[in-house]
Amino acid sequence: MKENTKFIVAQVNKLLGRNYNVIYFNSLSPEELLHVLKGVLIKIQIQNVDANVDTKNETPEETSIYILSILRVLHYQPQIDPVEVPGEYLSDPEISSLHEQYAALIDRFKTVHKEREIGRKNFENASELTTDLKTMEKEKEVETKAEIGMYLLDSARALRIEKDKERDLVLQEEQQREIISRLQTNLQRLEKELQILEKDENEVTVQTLLQHLSEVITVQTVVTNEKLPAEIHGKQNRIKALNAVKQYSYLGPDQITDLRNKLDKPFRQQAAAVANIKRNVLEKLEKTANSLQELQTKLEEKRELSKLIMEDIIPKGEELKKYINRLKTRGTLYKHCKSELTWLNAENSVLYRTAAILENQRNQCNQAKERLEMVKKNAPDNFTEENASSINLQLCRDISTFRAKLIPLINEIQTLRQKYSEYEQQQEKAKKAQNEVESSMNTSINNLQSNIQNEKIKVEKKKKLQKLIAKMKTMEERIKRDMQDPTISDPGKKMKEELHSTIQMEEIKIKNL
Repeated sequence: MKENTKFIVAQVNKLLGRNYNVIYFNSLSPEELLHVLKGVLIKIQIQNVDANVDTKNETPEETSIYILSILRVLHYQPQIDPVEVPGEYLSDPEISSLHEQYAALIDRFKTVHKEREIGRKNFENASELTTDLKTMEKEKEVETKAEIGMYLLDSARALRIEKDKERDLVLQEEQQREIISRLQTNLQRLEKELQILEKDENEVTVQTLLQHLSEVITVQTVVTNEKLPAEIHGKQNRIKALNAVKQYSYLGPDQITDLRNKLDKPFRQQAAAVANIKRNVLEKLEKTANSLQELQTKLEEKRELSKLIMEDIIPKGEELKKYINRLKTRGTLYKHCKSELTWLNAENSVLYRTAAILENQRNQCNQAKERLEMVKKNAPDNFTEENASSINLQLCRDISTFRAKLIPLINEIQTLRQKYSEYEQQQEKAKKAQNEVESSMNTSINNLQSNIQNEKIKVEKKKKLQKLIAKMKTMEERIKRDMQDPTISDPGKKMKEELHSTIQMEEIKIKNL
């Protein structure tokens, strides 16, 4: 029991923000406990309502009615136990009659409660049926949308197939165009080669060959008829000259030169002319022979190539007609498919547009429903169409009163802000002056400290000098006394020894350091 009370007190403090303890909570009166229960129920029912509402002015009957109504809303089912009356009290006829009435009322309450439960279950079944009908309608709508979607998918699939066919047709058309262009280029090339071959055939004929052979024969005849007799004549002249030389007993240099000129001059001229002619003719003959052989080989190769190409690639009359008819049928099929594709694209765009419009309308309807629900939720309990204008006027009046109350506060806030800004400016000025004073004080303090250090150093130096002067004076007086004393033969000797001993002691100290 104590644990339950502790738990109840902790939850009440947490929910209502109170500081109850177990002793104080147990000491509360029944009326105070009713008020606490009412605050808890209000906090549970409506979270936005302040639970610290003062309900002490209400009567216990009003509080109990309110609590029972909230418990009924929360579907609270209390445990109903029949009141047991001792037998000694039942002997009284009034008490026994009241007990009988009480038992009858309990039985009646039980029957009514059962009927209520049955009605509630029937209502729940009806609500379930309505929800089932709504779900069935939604499923039907979804099915219709699915059918539309399937139709769209089928149309999209058909569109994709047609696009694939169109792409294949385009590829085939491009291939056919490439083949036609290739054939045209081959035809042009073959025509050019045929023209070249015809030119070569026209140029290289039997007459040209006979002409070349006649030229060669003439050259050879010229060589045999002119060159060889000239050489023979030259040899004969040389033999004659040699015989003449043999007949002479002595030949001088003049005679030798004359004979040499006579022998060499005609021979040289003829030999040079013949050599030039022969060289030119031989070169021309070699060139013509080589060109003739090359042209013959080219002619044979081109004839073979032209035969192969004409037999294999170039279509003949009937095949060419069939090929042209095939191209025409494919062109008409391509145009038909293209027109169907354009129609399907137009239908697809129209369907897409209608679907977008319907989706937009559905979103607008949903937004309107959400707004209506929000308005219904945010509206007060006593809000109706009749008292809407009065509530609106009351809200406007409240807003105007709040504005009137806020105006002096806003003015005070503005004045306070101005004062605050002035105080901030004054504070900034004071800070600046303080910083300047601090900086000047710091500089003056630093200067004074440096001056004090310098003065201290001077004072120490002065003290050292005074000590030295005092030592010098004492030494001077001592020297004077020693000089005046007739017993001392060497007055400065003792002073020198003392100074020497002090110097040695100082040197020893310095070395030890």
